[in-house]
Parts: sequence; structure tokens; C-alpha cells
Amino acid sequence: MMSVAFAMERRSPASERERSEARSLRARAQWLCEAGSHAEAMEMFLESLRMEPLESAAIGGLAWCLAATGDGAKALALLDKAANFDMGDAELALSRGRCLKEMGRLDEAAVSFDEAQSLDPQNPVFGYEQGLCQAGMGRDDLALASFEAALRRGGRYAPALDQKGACLRRLGRLEESLACLDQAVALAPDSPSPWFNRAQVLEALGRGPEAGRCYARFVALAPAHQEEKLFLARRKALEAGAELA
Repeated sequence: MMSVAFAMERRSPASERERSEARSLRARAQWLCEAGSHAEAMEMFLESLRMEPLESAAIGGLAWCLAATGDGAKALALLDKAANFDMGDAELALSRGRCLKEMGRLDEAAVSFDEAQSLDPQNPVFGYEQGLCQAGMGRDDLALASFEAALRRGGRYAPALDQKGACLRRLGRLEESLACLDQAVALAPDSPSPWFNRAQVLEALGRGPEAGRCYARFVALAPAHQEEKLFLARRKALEAGAELA
């Protein structure tokens, strides 16, 4: 792995080809990070920074990965250093919030997400992350409001629809939850989380065979590190008579 310090070195401007390749790497790394594959995502963020130094989204993603793999102090130090390069206050506030959330410092994370939203009110990701933070603190009413705000800003934003559906299920609003999760699955059919959440709602509604098929779909899509959910989903799918790939 390249040194993290490498990410903060000033070098010559990136060529158009390098910027294009770096964008592709960042997109893949972001997906991996959201799926929980932080070590692999970190390598991609570092490689993208080799091509396009001091790019704020990659610095933020790298910090997020560091926090998620247990090096929160290094993650926050990296963001402090990035702030000296004027790399986008909203992006840095988002990244700081994500790092603090990974470290279990949810109240502080919520403050950072509030700051990010105040700096860029139209970005749906900030409200989505705030909702995750509030849900983690057991504040589902507030989380629901944040997911709805994210959807107003970002339209049919699949992650917010997914988490809004999960939130509505916890609040006992099952039919509304299922409608959200139907949309999330339609928008992001290869994302495992909506399938798992949809399965839970269908099971609560007494629609066992449909739930089993959703659990089976989750098993086919979910990364191996989601061991606990995979174990549960396999068992539920088999109980419902669904075929596993």
C-alpha cells in the first residue's frame, strides 16, 4: 500500500486521462466503502490520489476507510491537514462526520453533518448521512425527517429510499416501508441492502415466500464480510423454500 502521506504531496497537475481514471477509481472505491470493503477501497482511493493529488473526495474517502479500519486518529489528522489546502469545506465536514460516526462519536458526527448541510443545502448525501447518524442513536423520527429531506433534494436517491424504508419498518409503518423499498430495489437492483430490508418488511407482513426470495437475492449480492446478515438471510431463505445460488 502507498503511504497515506503520499496522498497529501503537492505534484504537477493531473492530465485529462489521469483525471478520468481517477474518477473511475473513486466511484468504485466509494461503492466498496459503502459496502463495507474498506481495505480494498483504501487502495483505490490511494491509487486515485497518485493520479490526481489533493482531490477532496478521495482524501475524504481515504479518511473514512482509516476510521472504519480502526485508525480514527490518523483519519482525523489527515482531514485536519487537508483543511490547510482549502479543498472544500462541505466535503471535509462530510468526511469528518463519517469518520466520527465510524468511531462511535455520534453526537459529534451529527454536528459535522449539520455543518456540511449548511454549507451545501442541496446535496442529498449530507441529509442521508445525518439520518444514518440519528438512526444509530435510536432517534428514528428525526432520522426519517433527514431521509425525507435528502429525497427532496436528490429525487429518487436509492440509499435514502432504502434507509427511509428501514426506518419506517422500525416505526411500524410497514406498507409505507414496502413502497420505499420497492423503489430502492428498482433503482439499485444490485445493491444488497434494499433486498435485506425489503425481506424483513415482507416477513413482518406475513408474506413468507416473497421474503425468502428477497433474502436469497441478498445472499447472492452481499459481500462476505457481512457475516451476521448473511447467516440470517441464508437461514430465512431456506426456511421459506427459496433457492440459493
